[in-house]
Amino acid sequence: MPIYEYRCKACGRQYEKIVFQRNAPAPACPECGSSQSEKLISVPGAVGVPSTGAAAKPASCPAAASGQCGSGFS
Repeated sequence: MPIYEYRCKACGRQYEKIVFQRNAPAPACPECGSSQSEKLISVPGAVGVPSTGAAAKPASCPAAASGQCGSGFS
């Protein structure tokens, strides 16, 4: 069951709802009760996804250029 994000066009509140059918109408806003909400486009996993490569390594790590910083390998 996917969780969809919505924004109410009447009051501007953003909220999430579990939706059982992909094409189901937007659920009523929990703040004002309006049925005029829009489904938002969300990027799963965008928050907290670590980057890879030497650019993602801390500058204080002497092994950053070799890609070994924080990898647990010697």
